[in-house]
Amino acid sequence: HGITQALIVLLAYLVVAGIALIVLDQLRSEARVGEDAAETAAVAVPIGAAP
Repeated sequence: HGITQALIVLLAYLVVAGIALIVLDQLRSEARVGEDAAETAAVAVPIGAAP
C-alpha cells in the first residue's frame, strides 16, 4: 500500500534515537559523593515529625 518507505524511515529514526540515548547515557558522569559527606548528611537529616 505504499507505506513501506515510511515504515523504514520510522524504524531508522527509532534506531538512531536509541543509539543516541545509549551514547548519552554512557557519557553521563555519575556524581560521586564522598563517604564522609554521605555520613554527615545522614546524621544531619531529622527523622520523624517536628516536635
